[in-house]
Amino acid sequence: MLTVQQSTTKAFNVYFGVSGLTVTATLSKNGGAFNSVSPTITDRSNGYYSIAPIAAHRDTIGENAWLFSASGQPSLPRVEQVIAANIDAAIQPVNVTQMAANVITSTAIADNAITDAKVASDVTIASVTGSVGSIAGVTFPSNFSALVITAGGIVNANVAAISGDIVFADTFELFVSNLTVDGKLSSTSFADNSITGAALASSAEAAIADAVWDEVLAGHLTAGTTGAALNASGGAGDPWSTTLPGAYTASQAGSLLADIFDKTAIITTGNVTVTAPVSEAGVITELILGDDYLAANGRALTWNIPEITGMSLANATAVFGMRQKDVNVTITGTVGDGAGATWDVTIEIANDDWGALAEGLASYSLEIKDSSNSREITRVINELGSEVLLRRKST
Repeated sequence: MLTVQQSTTKAFNVYFGVSGLTVTATLSKNGGAFNSVSPTITDRSNGYYSIAPIAAHRDTIGENAWLFSASGQPSLPRVEQVIAANIDAAIQPVNVTQMAANVITSTAIADNAITDAKVASDVTIASVTGSVGSIAGVTFPSNFSALVITAGGIVNANVAAISGDIVFADTFELFVSNLTVDGKLSSTSFADNSITGAALASSAEAAIADAVWDEVLAGHLTAGTTGAALNASGGAGDPWSTTLPGAYTASQAGSLLADIFDKTAIITTGNVTVTAPVSEAGVITELILGDDYLAANGRALTWNIPEITGMSLANATAVFGMRQKDVNVTITGTVGDGAGATWDVTIEIANDDWGALAEGLASYSLEIKDSSNSREITRVINELGSEVLLRRKST
């Protein structure tokens, strides 16, 4: 028999095996007559129905007998024992929040009850009151007891009063809080020249060197210091950022490079600069019929031309044409902003753009159209005898 706490509203499920029914309920409390009751009944699908009683349905200690009915279905009974105790709470384990303060004392724990095996590896002991006893792997000198260590970790004793050797099996750190604010030894804790190179381990020497080289330069810019000199040399660290000719004389490399720049600056003025498959002179010498000449493959036909006076880049469209006798093929391209007062023209030819062109020579031209006024300006046209050779591939 199911057991529930008095006046609990804990819900439960009944199973008719059919969804969409109108389920009604009657209830007998502690052997009394059956009466109609109205708990919240919810169709949970797959033939299950959730029953949510109210507190009054379970207000009487004793046996509760439920009977659930639905048209065309056999009635379903449910019997539960109502008791005063909180069953759910009764089976819960004791939680530390349910324990009074100071319940667990030293006298409440048997000697040696807590061993290393009983303490989890992630347990941290915040403090220890009383004698600690021995520490495995550590041997202390006889006069070590002269030290008085406070709860805050301060050692109240004269460090010079500690004599003898302290032998550590493993790494062990001693912070002397009464010598510095943060509890570590300060420079005044050591006599002059007491720390020699021989006294430093190789790892300490490496750590000091790393600390020096990793120091932020911005904190060491006092005039005349090494830090200031290093910072000043930063600008000279990259010779390619130096402005030419600067102070270089005529026979020095800086001056000669500046002269070369001045003399070659006019080479491309007003000219067309191109990339393959267009030659440096803006000439197309050979194309393969049926091939793709696309920017994605680095094979687009490109020209860099001076911008056209009176035409807006936004309205400019490039048209490239090739002609063989009565066969003429035109391909539309793009016009973009180039360096300085130039435009970049790109023509992409797909493998199905060749039309009826055949193997042999073909004339070609490139014009820029202005969509705002229908003006057409030719910027590239082959010279007589410089037609492009269209070659048929063998594949």
